[in-house]
Amino acid sequence: MDQLGVSPARILMRGATRRCPVCGTGGLFSGWFNLAKRCPRCELRFEREPGTFIGAIGMNTIVTFVSLFGIILVGAILTQPNIPLVPLASLAMGWALVSSVGGMPFTKTLWLAIDLLLSPLRDDEAPRAPRVLPRTDSPRGAKVAAPKPKPPPRPDLN
Repeated sequence: MDQLGVSPARILMRGATRRCPVCGTGGLFSGWFNLAKRCPRCELRFEREPGTFIGAIGMNTIVTFVSLFGIILVGAILTQPNIPLVPLASLAMGWALVSSVGGMPFTKTLWLAIDLLLSPLRDDEAPRAPRVLPRTDSPRGAKVAAPKPKPPPRPDLN
């Protein structure tokens, strides 16, 4: 459990399903690409810093290229020795277009979830977000260590 009261896996799952990673609210997009500025429920500001979604664009590009490589590789292996270049290239280009455009909203919210796990929520970012403090009776809870006693003064030997 963390500051939001849910596991990191749940935060990532919320992000992967186009939901707010903090509270789990859906309907964050108007249309396919237009992400709201804030969550309607917890008021999380989605663009935490200028350039926040550069990581989402990078993640989308990596997923597109890896899947594109997989399609070309499997297509080449299955059609050897006479590889049909034009149909394979057409399939690959179509897949690249669909996966990059279709995956962008998912990678935006998933990247936001990853960003929240890497740099925890600040108090001013989501005013109505649930705040859960760790239990003190759990083995992983925050335990306040008792202050160390001061050592006795050393005797003056002079």
